[in-house]
Amino acid sequence: MAVRKLSFVAIVLLGCSGAGNQDLFAPTGQDVAATEPTPSAPATPPAAPPSSDDTPPAAPPPNSDPGPKQNDPPPPAEPACTPEAEPNDTVKAATRFTTSFCGTIGSKGDIDNGSVVAPADARKMKYAASAKDGRVVMYVLADGFPIFFEDGEIRVIPGTTYTFQMQQNSGAHPSYEVDVTFE
Repeated sequence: MAVRKLSFVAIVLLGCSGAGNQDLFAPTGQDVAATEPTPSAPATPPAAPPSSDDTPPAAPPPNSDPGPKQNDPPPPAEPACTPEAEPNDTVKAATRFTTSFCGTIGSKGDIDNGSVVAPADARKMKYAASAKDGRVVMYVLADGFPIFFEDGEIRVIPGTTYTFQMQQNSGAHPSYEVDVTFE
């Protein structure tokens, strides 16, 4: 009977040995050091030290606003008049504006609404209305309720929405403009 000699190899892994998979399971005859790059990782050349002429610009402190840059376009100018945006036939669908509202009555029975909110420090609103190519009737509402007005000036309540309601009185398609200022 032939006796076969069995080779038995025991590998003991220790957590603090510092050896990696490549060190433990490298093919026989190949010595792999832990500091050598693996064949799949390309070597990167070391970065050149900065010269005295190549000092980088200082970074702005965090949370600072550098302001507009030289090539940034200027902010858009507020239009001379906010044109009506249909549908705006109801108070709820009124076109919002800040200083000026304009449009054209498109047909008989058309109603155009434009609304502005009185600023927190406002006590008075001055208004001026004009029409071309016919006449319009203007109503002013405060939070949807009609108010009496005359002489181009109204006492206002800060935070209240004031709606200017424009209706055709005569002419084919009159155009209008309403300008307001708060004091």
